[in-house]
Amino acid sequence: MDVTIDGFAYTVSARQEFPESTNPERSARLVLELAHGLGYRPGRWRDRKSLTLEAALGVILREIEARAAEDTQRRQDEQQAKAERGEATSCSRTA
Repeated sequence: MDVTIDGFAYTVSARQEFPESTNPERSARLVLELAHGLGYRPGRWRDRKSLTLEAALGVILREIEARAAEDTQRRQDEQQAKAERGEATSCSRTA
């Protein structure tokens, strides 16, 4: 499934953590993953006895929002750098 924020799409996948398990409790556990996980950002959440995925949904959605904010800032920085390079090029042509 894709979640889109400010034009940025983030793929979220869900799968069984232990699909081969014959233990019903283990086979019912799920894992949610955000594609293209950044090394310094969380990208995988698992069902646990202490914290279910349902309880972690707020954390997961905040992570997607944080990534969107970072991507928006990166896009703005790139646009500003491009504009500054354009100004520098036009200034050097007139000099």
